[in-house]
Amino acid sequence: MIEEKLKQFKKKTILREKLHELVEPEDYYHFYKIIMQLVENDVISGIESSGKNGNIKYPIYNKYRISNKEKSSMFDTASLHPILIANGYLKNNLDKFVKYQDELYSLSNYYYKNIIDRLKISRKERSFEIFSDEKKFEDNVFSGLLKRIGITKESLNYFDTFDQGYLDFIPIKKERLDLLILENKDVWYDIRKVMIEDKKQIIFGKKIDGIVYGQGNAITQEKGLTAYTEVLNVSEVNFFYWGDIDKAGIDIVARLISKNMNVSLFVEAYNKMLQLSIGKPLPISEDARNIIYKELRDIDFNYQSRYEEIIQNNYRLPQEIITYKIIKEEME
Repeated sequence: MIEEKLKQFKKKTILREKLHELVEPEDYYHFYKIIMQLVENDVISGIESSGKNGNIKYPIYNKYRISNKEKSSMFDTASLHPILIANGYLKNNLDKFVKYQDELYSLSNYYYKNIIDRLKISRKERSFEIFSDEKKFEDNVFSGLLKRIGITKESLNYFDTFDQGYLDFIPIKKERLDLLILENKDVWYDIRKVMIEDKKQIIFGKKIDGIVYGQGNAITQEKGLTAYTEVLNVSEVNFFYWGDIDKAGIDIVARLISKNMNVSLFVEAYNKMLQLSIGKPLPISEDARNIIYKELRDIDFNYQSRYEEIIQNNYRLPQEIITYKIIKEEME
């Protein structure tokens, strides 16, 4: 353990290179994070006259002074929920705890707050609920760590949705249809489940006759929606679209609306997403395009300032913030 190694170190100061040798980090950021925690816990302090290593974003002093104060372990796993430390893996692999401590504390808080299992929801929904990142469970290294400490899909009480492709669900075919297009399959699966099991077809105050899984960009393909409408072979179809609130998701809406006169935004659902996101940290979108969404200028969201904040700061607000539990409560 690094603290024990520093206690045994004979000199009062230690060079950055020697610290690196004692820590044996996986990468530079891991090393920087441990150094910052050592400083915060007053185990070491940077010597300003030694200068820094030149890394602007994550600077490290070239030399540190070792404190002679007795400190309790800063890498103490005892405060984590018992389910995370039951098999002792984290205690014996503190480097893994340090690397993922933010995620582990978020997970610990989730278990402390949810002594009684909640309604089972999808994997992405649970991931966003816990980590504010719907794709966290797709991190194979992190998922491998969870497996080693004994965290299972059952203990997190989520289910995996199956791949759908370009798919619809219309309980009763009528000559005039109001269909809801969904960007992601998790929410498509949730609504379909309620429509089948509870026979409900009104969501956020809007009656729908069926749902369509748009599969992201697939729904925007040339003449795709026109061809689909022709296959339905009914007199009239009106589409409402609901997807992620980020540059990529809004770009899908803009292209879809610009090509199809019978497509409009499902504003009620977007308002609910924006409302739930207030005060919640959001992940950064990987979409770096500078796009002007002229088709959406006239949309008046109830939480317009939050919408503008998300788009302008390139955040990502996924549909999965609306969980199966919320959908089940909202549908009538």
